Amino acid sequence: MNLKRTLAVAHKEWREIIRDRVFFTLSFVVPVVMMLLLGYGLSLDVENIPFAVIDYDRSALSRD
Repeated sequence: MNLKRTLAVAHKEWREIIRDRVFFTLSFVVPVVMMLLLGYGLSLDVENIPFAVIDYDRSALSRD
């Protein structure tokens, strides 16, 4: 790959992104918003889950 050609294509694409507001929003703003929402809004911590234990053995060791 030619570095000069790669930079020219990257420059052309950057101008396209800057020129179109919708594409700019889709390419930069939406990923940041989703990252914030999923980062702070999604929690995988398990808290306050009621549970019960059935003791079929009924020995002192199992009760401890």
